[in-house]
Amino acid sequence: MREMVEKGIDHDTINYTILIDGFSKIGDVEKAIGFLARMFKEGKRPNTVTYTAIMSAYCKKGKLEEALAIFQSVKDMGNEPSIVTYNTVINGLCEFGRTSEADDFSKYAATDMITYSTLLHGYMKEENIPGILQTKRRLEEARISMDIIMFNVLIKALFMVGAYEDVYALYKAMPEMDLVADSVTYCTMIDGYCKVCRIDEALGIFDDLRKASISSSACYNSIVNGLSRRTLQFLRKAWDSSSTFNFPVSIFKVLLKEGRALDVYKLAMEAQHTLPVMGVVDYSIVIAGLCKGGYVNKALDLVPKLERRGSP
Repeated sequence: MREMVEKGIDHDTINYTILIDGFSKIGDVEKAIGFLARMFKEGKRPNTVTYTAIMSAYCKKGKLEEALAIFQSVKDMGNEPSIVTYNTVINGLCEFGRTSEADDFSKYAATDMITYSTLLHGYMKEENIPGILQTKRRLEEARISMDIIMFNVLIKALFMVGAYEDVYALYKAMPEMDLVADSVTYCTMIDGYCKVCRIDEALGIFDDLRKASISSSACYNSIVNGLSRRTLQFLRKAWDSSSTFNFPVSIFKVLLKEGRALDVYKLAMEAQHTLPVMGVVDYSIVIAGLCKGGYVNKALDLVPKLERRGSP
Protein backbone atom coordinates (compact mmCIF):
# COMPACT_ATOMS: atom_id res chain seq x y z
CA MET A 1 0.00 0.00 0.00
CA ARG A 2 2.86 2.34 0.85
CA GLU A 3 4.53 1.56 -2.47
CA MET A 4 1.31 2.46 -4.28
CA VAL A 5 1.21 5.81 -2.47
CA GLU A 6 4.87 6.50 -3.30
CA LYS A 7 4.24 5.72 -6.96
CA GLY A 8 1.13 7.87 -7.11
CA ILE A 9 -1.26 4.97 -7.69
CA ASP A 10 -4.75 5.65 -6.38
CA HIS A 11 -6.48 3.14 -4.18
CA ASP A 12 -9.83 1.87 -5.33
CA THR A 13 -12.64 0.03 -3.54
CA ILE A 14 -11.01 -3.36 -4.18
CA ASN A 15 -7.66 -2.29 -2.67
CA TYR A 16 -9.30 -0.91 0.45
CA THR A 17 -11.60 -3.91 0.79
CA ILE A 18 -8.62 -6.30 0.69
CA LEU A 19 -6.91 -4.30 3.45
CA ILE A 20 -10.08 -4.12 5.54
CA ASP A 21 -10.68 -7.85 5.09
CA GLY A 22 -7.09 -8.65 6.10
CA PHE A 23 -7.18 -6.59 9.28
CA SER A 24 -10.65 -7.91 10.08
CA LYS A 25 -9.42 -11.49 9.90
CA ILE A 26 -6.74 -10.80 12.51
CA GLY A 27 -9.27 -8.99 14.70
CA ASP A 28 -7.83 -5.47 14.30
CA VAL A 29 -11.13 -3.60 14.19
CA GLU A 30 -9.56 -0.20 14.69
CA LYS A 31 -7.39 -0.42 11.56
CA ALA A 32 -10.26 -1.88 9.55
CA ILE A 33 -12.55 0.99 10.58
CA GLY A 34 -9.73 3.44 9.88
CA PHE A 35 -9.46 2.29 6.29
CA LEU A 36 -13.25 2.44 5.94
CA ALA A 37 -13.12 6.08 7.04
CA ARG A 38 -10.39 6.78 4.48
CA MET A 39 -12.56 5.27 1.78
CA PHE A 40 -15.37 7.67 2.57
CA LYS A 41 -12.93 10.59 2.78
CA GLU A 42 -11.57 9.80 -0.68
CA GLY A 43 -15.02 9.33 -2.14
CA LYS A 44 -14.69 5.56 -2.59
CA ARG A 45 -17.94 3.62 -2.15
CA PRO A 46 -17.66 0.51 0.04
CA ASN A 47 -19.35 -2.60 -1.32
CA THR A 48 -21.10 -5.49 0.43
CA VAL A 49 -17.80 -7.37 0.81
CA THR A 50 -16.28 -4.36 2.57
CA TYR A 51 -19.11 -4.13 5.06
CA THR A 52 -19.14 -7.88 5.60
CA ALA A 53 -15.45 -7.75 6.53
CA ILE A 54 -16.14 -4.97 9.05
CA MET A 55 -19.00 -6.94 10.58
CA SER A 56 -16.79 -10.00 10.83
CA ALA A 57 -14.17 -7.99 12.72
CA TYR A 58 -16.75 -6.70 15.17
CA CYS A 59 -18.14 -10.20 15.69
CA LYS A 60 -14.70 -11.60 16.49
CA LYS A 61 -14.30 -8.93 19.15
CA GLY A 62 -17.70 -9.73 20.60
CA LYS A 63 -19.02 -6.31 19.57
CA LEU A 64 -22.25 -7.69 18.21
CA GLU A 65 -24.33 -4.52 18.56
CA GLU A 66 -21.81 -2.66 16.40
CA ALA A 67 -21.93 -5.45 13.81
CA LEU A 68 -25.73 -5.30 13.75
CA ALA A 69 -25.60 -1.51 13.43
CA ILE A 70 -23.35 -1.83 10.36
CA PHE A 71 -25.74 -4.40 8.93
CA GLN A 72 -28.69 -2.08 9.41
CA SER A 73 -26.76 0.80 7.84
CA VAL A 74 -26.12 -1.28 4.75
CA LYS A 75 -29.84 -2.01 4.42
CA ASP A 76 -30.77 1.63 5.08
CA MET A 77 -28.49 2.71 2.22
CA GLY A 78 -30.48 0.51 -0.11
CA ASN A 79 -27.80 -2.17 -0.49
CA GLU A 80 -28.97 -5.78 -0.53
CA PRO A 81 -26.77 -7.82 1.89
CA SER A 82 -25.58 -11.15 0.50
CA ILE A 83 -26.06 -14.52 2.17
CA VAL A 84 -22.40 -14.30 3.24
CA THR A 85 -23.20 -11.08 5.11
CA TYR A 86 -26.14 -12.67 6.88
CA ASN A 87 -24.09 -15.75 7.79
CA THR A 88 -21.35 -13.53 9.22
CA VAL A 89 -23.79 -11.95 11.66
CA ILE A 90 -25.45 -15.30 12.42
CA ASN A 91 -22.07 -16.85 13.21
CA GLY A 92 -21.14 -13.93 15.45
CA LEU A 93 -24.36 -14.21 17.45
CA CYS A 94 -24.00 -17.99 17.83
CA GLU A 95 -20.38 -17.72 18.96
CA PHE A 96 -21.44 -15.56 21.89
CA GLY A 97 -24.39 -17.63 23.05
CA ARG A 98 -27.10 -15.71 21.24
CA THR A 99 -28.27 -18.49 18.96
CA SER A 100 -31.98 -17.73 19.38
CA GLU A 101 -31.34 -14.21 18.11
CA ALA A 102 -29.31 -15.64 15.26
CA ASP A 103 -32.18 -17.98 14.45
CA ASP A 104 -34.68 -15.10 14.32
CA PHE A 105 -32.24 -13.06 12.24
CA SER A 106 -31.83 -15.92 9.74
CA LYS A 107 -35.57 -15.96 8.99
CA TYR A 108 -35.25 -12.68 7.11
CA ALA A 109 -32.65 -13.95 4.65
CA ALA A 110 -31.95 -16.64 2.11
CA THR A 111 -30.34 -19.59 3.87
CA ASP A 112 -27.80 -22.20 2.89
CA MET A 113 -25.90 -25.12 4.44
CA ILE A 114 -23.62 -22.76 6.35
CA THR A 115 -26.61 -21.04 7.95
CA TYR A 116 -28.08 -24.28 9.30
CA SER A 117 -24.70 -25.72 10.29
CA THR A 118 -23.96 -22.58 12.27
CA LEU A 119 -27.34 -22.65 14.01
CA LEU A 120 -26.98 -26.34 14.88
CA HIS A 121 -23.50 -25.73 16.30
CA GLY A 122 -24.84 -22.85 18.36
CA TYR A 123 -27.77 -24.80 19.77
CA MET A 124 -25.56 -27.83 20.51
CA LYS A 125 -23.13 -25.60 22.38
CA GLU A 126 -26.03 -24.27 24.45
CA GLU A 127 -27.57 -27.78 24.77
CA ASN A 128 -30.82 -26.30 23.51
CA ILE A 129 -32.86 -29.35 22.44
CA PRO A 130 -35.95 -27.45 21.15
CA GLY A 131 -33.64 -25.23 19.12
CA ILE A 132 -31.94 -28.22 17.51
CA LEU A 133 -35.28 -29.82 16.62
CA GLN A 134 -36.63 -26.56 15.21
CA THR A 135 -33.51 -26.09 13.07
CA LYS A 136 -33.81 -29.66 11.79
CA ARG A 137 -37.41 -28.96 10.75
CA ARG A 138 -36.38 -25.77 8.97
CA LEU A 139 -33.60 -27.64 7.19
CA GLU A 140 -36.00 -30.32 5.99
CA GLU A 141 -38.52 -27.73 4.81
CA ALA A 142 -35.82 -25.82 2.94
CA ARG A 143 -34.90 -29.00 1.02
CA ILE A 144 -31.27 -27.94 0.88
CA SER A 145 -28.84 -30.52 -0.49
CA MET A 146 -26.31 -31.36 2.20
CA ASP A 147 -22.60 -31.90 1.85
CA ILE A 148 -20.76 -34.31 4.15
CA ILE A 149 -19.81 -31.54 6.59
CA MET A 150 -23.44 -30.49 7.03
CA PHE A 151 -24.45 -34.15 7.31
CA ASN A 152 -21.93 -34.79 10.10
CA VAL A 153 -23.13 -31.74 12.03
CA LEU A 154 -26.72 -32.91 11.72
CA ILE A 155 -26.15 -36.46 12.96
CA LYS A 156 -24.18 -35.12 15.92
CA ALA A 157 -27.10 -32.84 16.76
CA LEU A 158 -29.55 -35.72 16.43
CA PHE A 159 -27.53 -37.82 18.86
CA MET A 160 -27.73 -34.96 21.33
CA VAL A 161 -31.54 -34.95 21.18
CA GLY A 162 -31.77 -38.75 21.37
CA ALA A 163 -33.08 -39.24 17.82
CA TYR A 164 -31.08 -42.44 17.30
CA GLU A 165 -33.44 -43.95 14.74
CA ASP A 166 -33.35 -40.76 12.69
CA VAL A 167 -29.55 -40.93 12.71
CA TYR A 168 -29.56 -44.47 11.37
CA ALA A 169 -32.18 -43.65 8.73
CA LEU A 170 -30.08 -40.70 7.53
CA TYR A 171 -26.97 -42.86 7.47
CA LYS A 172 -28.70 -45.47 5.31
CA ALA A 173 -30.03 -42.75 3.00
CA MET A 174 -26.55 -41.37 2.23
CA PRO A 175 -26.29 -43.02 -1.23
CA GLU A 176 -29.57 -41.36 -2.24
CA MET A 177 -28.11 -38.00 -1.18
CA ASP A 178 -24.90 -38.64 -3.17
CA LEU A 179 -22.91 -38.60 0.07
CA VAL A 180 -20.04 -40.86 1.10
CA ALA A 181 -19.27 -41.33 4.80
CA ASP A 182 -15.88 -40.10 5.97
CA SER A 183 -13.94 -40.76 9.17
CA VAL A 184 -15.89 -38.04 11.01
CA THR A 185 -19.18 -39.69 10.06
CA TYR A 186 -18.06 -43.09 11.34
CA CYS A 187 -16.52 -41.71 14.54
CA THR A 188 -19.59 -39.60 15.33
CA MET A 189 -21.91 -42.54 14.91
CA ILE A 190 -19.75 -45.10 16.71
CA ASP A 191 -19.15 -42.75 19.62
CA GLY A 192 -22.80 -41.71 19.73
CA TYR A 193 -24.14 -45.27 19.84
CA CYS A 194 -21.48 -46.42 22.34
CA LYS A 195 -22.35 -43.62 24.74
CA VAL A 196 -25.94 -44.81 24.94
CA CYS A 197 -24.91 -48.48 25.14
CA ARG A 198 -26.33 -49.39 21.73
CA ILE A 199 -23.37 -51.61 21.03
CA ASP A 200 -24.90 -53.61 18.17
CA GLU A 201 -25.43 -50.44 16.13
CA ALA A 202 -21.91 -49.26 16.98
CA LEU A 203 -20.44 -52.59 15.84
CA GLY A 204 -22.44 -52.44 12.61
CA ILE A 205 -21.05 -48.99 11.81
CA PHE A 206 -17.58 -50.18 12.79
CA ASP A 207 -17.86 -53.04 10.31
CA ASP A 208 -18.79 -50.50 7.61
CA LEU A 209 -15.72 -48.47 8.57
CA ARG A 210 -13.48 -51.47 8.07
CA LYS A 211 -15.08 -52.30 4.71
CA ALA A 212 -14.51 -48.72 3.60
CA SER A 213 -10.77 -49.15 4.36
CA ILE A 214 -10.72 -45.94 6.38
CA SER A 215 -8.10 -45.79 9.11
CA SER A 216 -9.06 -43.85 12.23
CA SER A 217 -7.54 -44.34 15.67
CA ALA A 218 -10.34 -42.19 17.11
CA CYS A 219 -12.92 -44.70 15.88
CA TYR A 220 -10.97 -47.62 17.37
CA ASN A 221 -10.70 -45.75 20.64
CA SER A 222 -14.43 -45.04 20.71
CA ILE A 223 -15.39 -48.63 20.09
CA VAL A 224 -13.01 -49.93 22.78
CA ASN A 225 -14.26 -47.38 25.31
CA GLY A 226 -17.89 -48.05 24.54
CA LEU A 227 -17.73 -51.81 24.66
CA SER A 228 -16.40 -51.93 28.25
CA ARG A 229 -17.38 -55.41 29.44
CA ARG A 230 -17.95 -56.57 25.89
CA THR A 231 -14.52 -55.44 24.67
CA LEU A 232 -12.94 -58.87 24.78
CA GLN A 233 -15.89 -60.55 23.07
CA PHE A 234 -15.67 -57.92 20.35
CA LEU A 235 -11.94 -58.53 19.90
CA ARG A 236 -12.57 -62.27 19.58
CA LYS A 237 -15.18 -61.68 16.86
CA ALA A 238 -13.05 -59.18 15.00
CA TRP A 239 -9.91 -61.31 15.21
CA ASP A 240 -11.67 -64.46 14.04
CA SER A 241 -13.25 -62.66 11.08
CA SER A 242 -10.06 -61.08 9.79
CA SER A 243 -7.43 -63.11 7.99
CA THR A 244 -5.21 -60.19 6.98
CA PHE A 245 -5.53 -57.76 9.88
CA ASN A 246 -3.80 -58.42 13.21
CA PHE A 247 -6.57 -56.95 15.31
CA PRO A 248 -5.14 -57.30 18.84
CA VAL A 249 -1.87 -55.68 17.80
CA SER A 250 -3.73 -52.77 16.20
CA ILE A 251 -5.95 -52.25 19.26
CA PHE A 252 -2.95 -52.45 21.59
CA LYS A 253 -1.05 -49.89 19.52
CA VAL A 254 -3.97 -47.48 19.59
CA LEU A 255 -4.41 -47.80 23.35
CA LEU A 256 -0.67 -47.42 24.01
CA LYS A 257 -0.56 -44.33 21.82
CA GLU A 258 -3.36 -42.89 23.93
CA GLY A 259 -1.31 -43.52 27.10
CA ARG A 260 -3.60 -46.29 28.32
CA ALA A 261 -0.95 -48.90 29.10
CA LEU A 262 -2.90 -50.28 32.07
CA ASP A 263 -5.93 -50.96 29.85
CA VAL A 264 -3.64 -52.88 27.49
CA TYR A 265 -2.25 -54.85 30.44
CA LYS A 266 -5.75 -55.76 31.58
CA LEU A 267 -6.74 -56.89 28.09
CA ALA A 268 -3.56 -58.95 27.70
CA MET A 269 -4.02 -60.66 31.09
CA GLU A 270 -7.63 -61.54 30.37
CA ALA A 271 -6.99 -62.49 26.77
CA GLN A 272 -5.41 -65.80 27.76
CA HIS A 273 -8.85 -66.97 28.88
CA THR A 274 -11.19 -65.27 26.42
CA LEU A 275 -9.32 -64.72 23.17
CA PRO A 276 -7.47 -66.95 20.73
CA VAL A 277 -3.84 -67.46 21.75
CA MET A 278 -1.83 -64.24 21.58
CA GLY A 279 1.41 -64.45 19.67
CA VAL A 280 4.96 -63.30 20.35
CA VAL A 281 4.39 -60.01 18.55
CA ASP A 282 1.30 -59.24 20.65
CA TYR A 283 3.07 -59.83 23.95
CA SER A 284 6.22 -58.03 22.82
CA ILE A 285 4.27 -54.88 21.96
CA VAL A 286 2.42 -54.94 25.28
CA ILE A 287 5.59 -55.52 27.32
CA ALA A 288 7.45 -52.74 25.50
CA GLY A 289 4.54 -50.38 26.03
CA LEU A 290 4.31 -51.15 29.74
CA CYS A 291 8.03 -50.61 30.22
CA LYS A 292 7.87 -47.31 28.37
CA GLY A 293 4.94 -46.25 30.54
CA GLY A 294 6.87 -47.07 33.72
CA TYR A 295 4.96 -50.25 34.60
CA VAL A 296 7.96 -52.57 34.72
CA ASN A 297 6.46 -54.92 37.30
CA LYS A 298 3.38 -55.46 35.19
CA ALA A 299 5.58 -56.01 32.14
CA LEU A 300 7.42 -58.72 34.09
CA ASP A 301 4.07 -60.44 34.74
CA LEU A 302 3.80 -61.03 31.01
CA VAL A 303 7.35 -62.23 30.40
CA PRO A 304 6.56 -65.89 31.30
CA LYS A 305 3.69 -65.85 28.84
CA LEU A 306 6.01 -64.50 26.15
CA GLU A 307 8.57 -67.19 26.93
CA ARG A 308 5.92 -69.87 26.58
CA ARG A 309 5.27 -68.57 23.07
CA GLY A 310 8.79 -69.61 22.09
CA SER A 311 10.71 -66.36 22.61
CA PRO A 312 13.82 -66.39 24.80
